[in-house]
Amino acid sequence: ADQLPKGMRPRWNNVLVLNQQTGLVLLGSENHLLVLVDLGLARGAQRRVVRVLQVGYNGECSALAHHPTMQGLCASGDSKGVVRFWDTVRKRPLANKTYKNDFPVYAMEFNASGDLLALAQGEGMLDVLFFPSLERAARKRISHEKDAEGKFERLCDVKFSTPEQDGGGYLACACWDQRIYLLRVTRTSRNKGIDAETDRTQVIPHKTLKGNSSSPTHLMFTADGHYVMSNSKD
Repeated sequence: ADQLPKGMRPRWNNVLVLNQQTGLVLLGSENHLLVLVDLGLARGAQRRVVRVLQVGYNGECSALAHHPTMQGLCASGDSKGVVRFWDTVRKRPLANKTYKNDFPVYAMEFNASGDLLALAQGEGMLDVLFFPSLERAARKRISHEKDAEGKFERLCDVKFSTPEQDGGGYLACACWDQRIYLLRVTRTSRNKGIDAETDRTQVIPHKTLKGNSSSPTHLMFTADGHYVMSNSKD
């Protein structure tokens, strides 16, 4: 049976009884959560969550990434810092797998092997997570430029280059300060993507690229990873 997303405390505002004898009910909450619940009224039955049918966001969802090797696996992130995962083949949320962050998530990207997930966030912050453990491999403030409100400029896009032989490569971050930040990703462990103790992944600032006349909105690497391209608001 599915479980509710970790840390979620829904405020239920609707209930539909599907079977009075068995106690099968459908619960709905104010944050777009739909859950099928067995109240355990039948003999020998126990109260349990049968299935989470739908999970929504409290904030605006602007980040989306498909896993490169696990068919149908998709991740998304919102302005409240919540990252959720979805099974698009079975058309259902993976409700028991959720990552809660303290910065808004505006873009995300899996690396080519799918064992790293990069999050472009508010306040100029970049997080790189191991996948599927979701342990943090790196956290850095990429931009130190502030906007008119005194907040650090947001990162708006993030992309991995084609991996090198050792599994490393480059990570590019587009920022509203009109710059593209290029970081070097190095990996020195054979147990990549397992956890922070066995995977010595480092994300090191490499170059700051200038030339956009306005805040960039998207970026991408060429197939060989030798060039990076960006476009901006103007």
